[in-house]
Amino acid sequence: MSIFHGELIQYIITEFGLLHRGTEKLIGIISNYTNICYFDRLDYVSVITQELLFLQSFEFLVGCNITLFVSLWRTLLAEFYRNLNHVLNITTHAIDIGLFTTMVWTFEDREKLIVFIEGLAGSRFHSALLLLGRLRYSVSLFWVDNFIFWLLCFIIKVKEINNFLTNNRLWRTRLYEIGIIVKDICYFFGLSGLLARSAKIGIDARLIGYEFYYKISYSLYLSSSGDCIDRYILRFNEIIESNKLVYCMLCFEAL
Repeated sequence: MSIFHGELIQYIITEFGLLHRGTEKLIGIISNYTNICYFDRLDYVSVITQELLFLQSFEFLVGCNITLFVSLWRTLLAEFYRNLNHVLNITTHAIDIGLFTTMVWTFEDREKLIVFIEGLAGSRFHSALLLLGRLRYSVSLFWVDNFIFWLLCFIIKVKEINNFLTNNRLWRTRLYEIGIIVKDICYFFGLSGLLARSAKIGIDARLIGYEFYYKISYSLYLSSSGDCIDRYILRFNEIIESNKLVYCMLCFEAL
């Protein structure tokens, strides 16, 4: 329940119940291999991340060691879906602001990303690609070559879109000093991820060094204003950084 004054939220009461589809109940009566598909549905945009959440916990409990190859591909796919997440956020946000061009521009490449996932898993959204200690399907060099070619083109397009939005007067006016989040708000509400980083809090789960992250270096971007324009800039910086990580890992895998 929430109380509004115009577009300003004055009061809100949150209620917590079972997860979507009652996942925590279903996984208690189904085999671990079958459970993977339920985690796909907890976040339609970060599918691999949700699968990792379950598999890493289970592998830790049973003491399962995974190979470097599997760890590399898990990390690569996690960054792959990070791109999908950020692109979806920026484009749908632009529609809310009143800019439709960006959505048409970037959804073309988002669709290509989904086609690449379909080439790996045979499914567009619910991939169920990860298994205990391994991948469900093998990856061909033909897929890797095509993806590297697309990635290089996508990096150029991302910079073009960044210039288009950053220099747009309407975009900057409607985002500047809007939705400001400061450190105290982050600590009080337990905010993490990009929201916390926009308030200059250096928090990132990748710093723990899980999967292949302990073997690669990357830049952690922070900002201090904590408004919507800061979070938009952070997302674009993370897209560029994620693309660099994916490219480096693909080159490493090809060797």
